[in-house]
Amino acid sequence: MVFGPQPRSFKSDLNKKERKLAFLAALADRFKSDAVTVLDAANFALSKTADFATLVFGSAKAAKTGPTTLVVTGIGEATAQTIARVARNLRKVAVTDVGALDVQDVLRYERIIFTANAFEAISDVRGGPSGSARGGAKREARGADKTKGVPAAQSPVGDNA
Repeated sequence: MVFGPQPRSFKSDLNKKERKLAFLAALADRFKSDAVTVLDAANFALSKTADFATLVFGSAKAAKTGPTTLVVTGIGEATAQTIARVARNLRKVAVTDVGALDVQDVLRYERIIFTANAFEAISDVRGGPSGSARGGAKREARGADKTKGVPAAQSPVGDNA
């Protein structure tokens, strides 16, 4: 065949800003529907899958019919391997870290459980409440310097912010 069918991809890409906005919108929807929980994993001492299923679903039997759950750990967190080990036999539970979290993960799972370290990291990196407030204050300080005619490098406000 001279002019046979050629394989092609219909995949469309998103800009970085659009991808971040979609991620934040999906995460805001999960917060709005009370589907996000923060777990303090500093003293995480569970070593059995049944104990973890009781913690997440209320009972070990409810783990079979409960909502699909994503557990998000911090990058390099000490308890991440333990959480991954005790959750790997639960069909409705998946474990990932903050660096691998994506829009598809947020939309695919009905419930999301963040460890305390992961929640702090996601707030800082993804433009959460604490991250956007700091960036906005810096931008306002720079804008104020330009209106006064003082370069940003010589401004006392720019050094303290």
